Amino acid sequence: MKLTPRKNHWWYITQYVNQQGLSTGAIPYNKGFSSFSMDFNIIKHQLEIATSEGDFETVKLKNGLSVSEFYKEVFAILKQLKIDVKIVDKPFDLGMDKKFSDISDVHHYNISYTEKLWKTLLWTDGVFKEFSGRFYGKTCPVHLYWHSMDLAVTRFSGKKTPKMPAETRLSDKDAYTHECINFGFWPGDDKM
Repeated sequence: MKLTPRKNHWWYITQYVNQQGLSTGAIPYNKGFSSFSMDFNIIKHQLEIATSEGDFETVKLKNGLSVSEFYKEVFAILKQLKIDVKIVDKPFDLGMDKKFSDISDVHHYNISYTEKLWKTLLWTDGVFKEFSGRFYGKTCPVHLYWHSMDLAVTRFSGKKTPKMPAETRLSDKDAYTHECINFGFWPGDDKM
């Protein structure tokens, strides 16, 4: 979110399903003269950070790797690659107040579940791409909203929506300026 140029409907903060896992796509840095991507390679069970300068670093994903260890490894690599970015270092919408660097009690990585989830997302991504290709109006790319693991595609009617209440305007004003219908797949949470 911090380095990627803003785009309407929050389309600049999503990830994409690909042939190996999930990808951020190219993210500009170095005043736009370079780019990098961060890909969760589910086949090799690693996070891959690659730059347009030819750098390639990995963090192995394994059971026992805590959130704090993962966070520290990723930011050490970004620093080494001279990718200067600061983030809000707390989980979003999970009811946790700890910083990522302090979360040592969450350290689970289930290979079987991860592979099944990715294969489900891969299949659903293909269905959504075929479905969205048959519509001639404005359609978003098929993408994954990381905070809820919601794979979605949206169609827009072109008609403006009524003005939103002030309390929702800040977060949703860019996402819901026009009538739309979302189609998505979501693996659920603790309640579902």
